[in-house]
This record gives sequence, structure tokens and C-alpha cells, in this order.
Amino acid sequence: PDASADPRIVKHDDPALAVRSVIAVPLTFRDHFFGVLAITNPVDDLPFSATDFGLIQSLAEQAALALHNADFLHLQLERKQLDLDLALASSIQQMLLPRAVPDVLGLDVDARYQAAQKVGGDLYDLITLSDTRLAVVVADVSGKGIPASLLMAICRTNLRQIAPRHASPAMVLTELNRVLADEIDAGLFVTMLYVVVDTAANTMTFARAGHELPLFARRDPVSGVYGTEFVGSEGMPLGMVPDKLFAATIADRTESFARGDVCVLYTDGITEAPNEEDKEFSGARLADIVRALHNRPAQEMNDGILETVRRFGGGAAPRDDFTLVTIRRV
Repeated sequence: PDASADPRIVKHDDPALAVRSVIAVPLTFRDHFFGVLAITNPVDDLPFSATDFGLIQSLAEQAALALHNADFLHLQLERKQLDLDLALASSIQQMLLPRAVPDVLGLDVDARYQAAQKVGGDLYDLITLSDTRLAVVVADVSGKGIPASLLMAICRTNLRQIAPRHASPAMVLTELNRVLADEIDAGLFVTMLYVVVDTAANTMTFARAGHELPLFARRDPVSGVYGTEFVGSEGMPLGMVPDKLFAATIADRTESFARGDVCVLYTDGITEAPNEEDKEFSGARLADIVRALHNRPAQEMNDGILETVRRFGGGAAPRDDFTLVTIRRV
């Protein structure tokens, strides 16, 4: 009531700024503090009363509620715009994936992709190099969401330009690493498996930039029994090391790929899919299901693999992006 006698009140030299009586009420809603509603000097020059104080408290409550609703509405509008942006980004990303499998005589190919969020950082591509040669690419960008999806788009665009220029998968990845050097921010990198299937030579040549090992299912020439094998080659992820070191470590590997053989390419969203006990699906389980389904068409093989992974995870939504490409020689 008597602000002039309160040491907390600033004393101004100008009489017009003198504070005779004051009410200060916090603007709060639940645990959110918006500010303070401060009223000074009634027009009748009398001290503020308890009735005035109750009125200001009521006004402060109403004002805080209005501010809360305004913030909530603004947040909802921002989320709606973000959802629209993500939906657009997801549509653009889907456009970057192959719309159809190229028709190469002697090959049965099926590819699946699913992002853990609306957009993801996995990539696959199918590039026809000739009537008998098909390039198959599977890649995984570190991280998830929009940054990963943008880097995936950059990778795919550059890869499409580079692939026709080289017969060697290692040379393709070496040039791609050089091009991406200025595009990839620190801390980001891309693992990639670049495969060239040659149906005339009955071979599959691949280079592996730090990616998951390709899984082959082939008949043993001695016993005639189908077996599975993870086949590796040297290589570092794209964007992780300088050009010279990358070129020195990357190498081509050529494997026979005769009629009846199968090759499965994938990202770690498949092998590292967790169950309810947080155990991973693993490469061993993937090899088991591929061995059991090796004589099925590629589409049925992928259906069986994904259903097995889904059952293993208890039907939960995937935590990570996944890509699965199965290639059968027919």
C-alpha cells in the first residue's frame, strides 16, 4: 500500500515517476512462468486495496491462460507445418528410389526400403550398365531424419553420374568419396556396397565402403548342398578418411554367380533389429532364413526375411531404417 516506504521500490528524482502504491502478480499457468503483471498508483491517489489485489490476481490468471493458449496454438501450427514439410521430404525421397526393377535377362531382383522416421538415411539403387550388367547399390548414411536423407539424396545424384564411367566398383566408390569430400559435414559418413552383376560372365564384382557384408547362398560344387556365406572385402566408409587413404584400402572382389545362386544385400536395420529383450536379430539368423528360402523367388525371400524380423521384434515398429535387396540368378 505504501510503496514509498518500501526499500525494494526504486526512488526516482522525477516526481512524475514516484511509485506510491503497487501490485505485482506473477503470470503463471501450471509450471510455466510468463512474466509479471505490475500495476502502480491508483488514479484516486489512494493505496490499492485487497479488492484491487484480488481483481489483479484474477486478471493475471486469465492473462496467463491466454498466453498459454497462444503458445500452444503457435506450437500446433509449427508442428503442422513440420509435418507437411516432412511429408513433402518423404515424397521426394521416395521419388529418388527406383520405381521399377530393370529388366536384365537372367536376374530376379526384389528391393525393400523403410525409414524408421518419415525420412531416412538408407539408400538403394539399381543402375543398368548394359544388356548383361546391372549395378546394385545399398548404402547407409550415419544418423537418421532430414540431415541423413539430404546426404542420401546427394550420394544418389553423384553416384548416378559416376557409375557409367567405370567398370570397377572400387573406382566408382573412390571417385564418389572424392566428390563427397566437400559435401559431408564432420561426423557424418556413408557406408556403401556397390555390386556389378554380369550375367554373361556369371560373376558378381563388388566393392565395400565399410558396409555390411553381402550374403551369398550357393550350391557346393562337391556335395551339391546349398550353403550361405558372408563375403568381405576391404574398404572404409565414404567421407570418413582422406582420398588417398580411401583409395589405398578399397578393393574389388569378384565371386561366381551362377544359375540358382542368391545374394542378399542389406543395411544394419535388418541384422541389428532388437527383440523385447534387446537382443539383435544378427547375421546368423539372416543366414538361416536365407538358407531356408534360397529356392524361392526374390520377392518371396524378402517377404519371408521381413516377416521373420518382424516376429523376432514382437511386431514393434523398426527403430532404424532398413533396406533389403535380394538378387537371384535364374
